[in-house]
This record gives sequence, structure tokens and C-alpha cells, in this order.
Amino acid sequence: MIENYRCSILDGARSLKREDTERVIILGRRRHVEFDMRPRFEPYLVHLINRLGDITTLRYEIEIFDWDDPELNNGGGFGFTLTGSAEDDVESLKWCVQQKLVRSKEWYDSSSGLAAVDAILWYPADGQSLPIVVSSVSEKTAAGEGGLNSAPGEGSSPDVLSPLLAAIRKKQAETLAEPSGKFHGAAVDRKTNRPQEMILSEALASTDAIGFWFQTRNGEDKPYSSFVFAYENLERGESILKRLDENADRDHAFGNMYASDWEGIRCSSDLHIRHLVIGPRPEVDERPI
Repeated sequence: MIENYRCSILDGARSLKREDTERVIILGRRRHVEFDMRPRFEPYLVHLINRLGDITTLRYEIEIFDWDDPELNNGGGFGFTLTGSAEDDVESLKWCVQQKLVRSKEWYDSSSGLAAVDAILWYPADGQSLPIVVSSVSEKTAAGEGGLNSAPGEGSSPDVLSPLLAAIRKKQAETLAEPSGKFHGAAVDRKTNRPQEMILSEALASTDAIGFWFQTRNGEDKPYSSFVFAYENLERGESILKRLDENADRDHAFGNMYASDWEGIRCSSDLHIRHLVIGPRPEVDERPI
């Protein structure tokens, strides 16, 4: 990726430099939460380091990569006024994150079920020289504890896995750690529990599936398919899945063992949906960006 964008990166760094700038560091994250999208580097902050080692931190607001869009401000923004003493700021920001990213979770989900937005960058609107702070849904509200707002060389080492790949490995590890599931109130072996029929929530609680396929079809068109990780408070968890035999319609089933019937949507006469489970997941590119 760096080789592909070498000229654009260097031109962007030059445009950010000041007279005394010795080094320009662009900070961001490896973003990959959708199975049907390629991994990418998404920048958020810029460190300008002068000859004395002093650091000035700015928001990333230029265009280096094809997916940059300064007008959208990397995810959109909103205002939040802090009142009272500075000691209360961290708790206030935590509260705001809970309101914006947790209680309004459906606004920030990806098709995979992973959080499309899992942190908020805070910066002063009036140009004051204050730290840029990161607060995330992981409760690690930070102001110098490592993360995007830390100085070069500080904080934890970057996660080399994409969020998508990390989620797959986490779900697989959980299944191995808990080989027993629950089916109709009884303990069952996740790897061998294969009844003729079960609902979606039962399949995720009693088998070794780490997620399911969700398909939508408009009329007789080829269905749009997305893989979704298992998560709590599952919508349509009562969808009935039937085991596919050799004579069943396996078109677009991706080798899954179970499928629900196509179900119509009230607001549309042509749109139908179904669920598939216990089969292959989409391939995820594990190579560096």
C-alpha cells in the first residue's frame, strides 16, 4: 500500500510541514470490518515533530488515499460542551460515548455485525492548544495512555490483525474453549449437534458456528449475501432453519448445512430474506495491506 501511494504520501507530508518540522508522522488504524471490502489504512491524526523534539498534533484533514474525504471528517462529527472542572471531563466523555456508540449501536454497525465506529476523537473547536483525546467503547478513555493520542514510541504496539480477522479468531477460540452448548435446555456437543430443525438463536448457542449468512433477494435476482457474526439480542433469532438434504435447493447456499425458507418483507412484494448456518465463512485476506 505504501509503495502504491508513495508519491501521494510524500506530497501530503510536505504540505503539512512547517518551517521547523523535522518529521511528519501520520497516525491511523488498519480498518477492515466488512467482508466484501479490502483492508485499508485509515488516518486520523498527524504528528509534526520539530528539531527540538517538540510535538504538535493535528487532525488529519488532507487527501492522500483514495478513500479520504475531509468533508465527511472521517466518520462525521458533532459538538459536545464540557462544563465543570477538568477532573470531570473523562467521565463526561465516557458518558457521551455510551450515548453515541453503545445505546445507538445500530447506527454504527457494519454488515458483519462488528462496530463500524468504535471510538470518538475529541478536539477543541476554538483552536485552543489542548490534547486530542480518544474515547472508545472499550472503556479505555485515554489521555496519554496509549492509542492515537499518544506520542511516538509510547503506548501499546499496534494490532497487526484487522478487526475482521481478530473477530474470527476470537470467535473460534471461544468455541474451542466452550465445546458444550445448550439445546432445548440440555448440554450438547457443539461439533456434533445437528438436529433436523432449529431456530437461528439455537444454532448459534448449540453448534460451532461463529456466525451466519444473511441473504436478501429482489424477485428472482441473484441474492445479496453477507456473513454476520453471532451476537446478543439477535434480530430474527426465531427464524426456523431446516437441515438441507441431498435433494434440497442448494442454489447460493455456499455449502451451508441449514437454511430457512425465503420470507417476504411486509413493505415489499418482491423482497425476500433467509438465513444460512454451519458452512464456510468468507475468505479474509491475511496479507499486509
